[in-house]
Amino acid sequence: MEALEIRSNSRLSLDERGIRYGDRLLAGVFSTLISTGPGSVTTPTSEDTAATTPQTPSGDSRKGGFVAATLEELKLVVWPTRQQLFSESIAVILMVSLSAAAIASVSRFFSWSATQVFR
Repeated sequence: MEALEIRSNSRLSLDERGIRYGDRLLAGVFSTLISTGPGSVTTPTSEDTAATTPQTPSGDSRKGGFVAATLEELKLVVWPTRQQLFSESIAVILMVSLSAAAIASVSRFFSWSATQVFR
């Protein structure tokens, strides 16, 4: 099945995998087409049936599972070194200070210009 262009002036298209915007898959197709003579019939794929059956663990395993999953995720975190933490903190403080100075200067300029106009 080749891509079907939805709008001629956009990158939005429909192909066998789903709705795409350029290279990104926006929504997947939830059925496959089976040719049966002049028409076609849709049947659910294995992805559809797996996604529609929610897994609800019991209350006891849910709490332990959450803590275990959280600890596993924390092991995957790449923590910054002391030097990275220091340099990035300095960069954040510098940018916040510069932004505050720029906002203050624009505010003072408009305040001064308002006093000049409305004397």
